[in-house]
Amino acid sequence: QGRQGAQGHQGVQGAQGHQGNSGMDDNGTSGTYNLQASDDQKLVRANNTVTVQQNIFSVADAVTVYNNSGSDISINAAGGVTMRLAGTSTTGNRTLASRGLATIVCVASNEFAVSGAGLS
Repeated sequence: QGRQGAQGHQGVQGAQGHQGNSGMDDNGTSGTYNLQASDDQKLVRANNTVTVQQNIFSVADAVTVYNNSGSDISINAAGGVTMRLAGTSTTGNRTLASRGLATIVCVASNEFAVSGAGLS
């Protein structure tokens, strides 16, 4: 049987990559709030009515709203916006219970699906 040779030296470790994104950005609001294009992929902490505006979002844009208050808040559809309760054909404004969490996803031009916990 042949003799095994000595193991070679280990190579130098390569450069470390860039640090990844740690999650959603955060936008705390006070008073009534109209969603902005810059809210895409953000957590909006709201304590009052949040309104989804017309001609702001594109397909696949999404915003998550957290009700940061002790009372129900409204998530409203501005004129020209169709907002559907996900999994139903029900359209219109929604109520988000205290400490509830809702995600609003743009599914077509000025058309949104909204789902979440504490949402009615």
